[in-house]
Formats: sequence, C-alpha cells, structure tokens
Amino acid sequence: KCSANPQQHEILFSTRTVFRVGEIKQAVGNNRLWEFQLTLTADNDPELAALTQGIREQIDGTGWNRIDQLMLKVGQFDLAEELYNNLLNK
Repeated sequence: KCSANPQQHEILFSTRTVFRVGEIKQAVGNNRLWEFQLTLTADNDPELAALTQGIREQIDGTGWNRIDQLMLKVGQFDLAEELYNNLLNK
C-alpha cells in the first residue's frame, strides 16, 4: 500500500509480510546503497511452512519466552537479555 502522504516516498506492508530475498547488489554510483530483489511469499508457501515448523520444533516455549530462545539461538545475546529484563520488570 502506498503511503497516504505522497511526499513520503515509502511503501507500506501489512504485519507478518514475508519476502524471499533474491539478488543483492550494490547500487550503481553509490557504494553506500544496496538493492535487494524481494519476492512476496504466499500464505501457503511450502518452504516457508517447513521453515516455520522447523523453528517451532527447535525452540521451546511460547510467546516472549520463544522469542528470547530464538534470539539466543541466532546469537543476539544483547537483545535476548533486554527482552528478559523487560519481562522481569513487568
């Protein structure tokens, strides 16, 4: 969906939108800018379903606990600690 404000050059996506990343290349004439080829996945995409199921099987718990476990598994230790601290302070 395009932004309601035409001066903002942005495209809005609904939550839980998942893309498959294709080609990644540096933009011509700007070494600080990268271009990504994205393909929107379907809700019934079998590869995405298999990946999601695999993650569910590897990560125990529910809700925030599952997110914390995932952050630990992918090496995001600072983020996992921040999430745990936020939960403890609630």
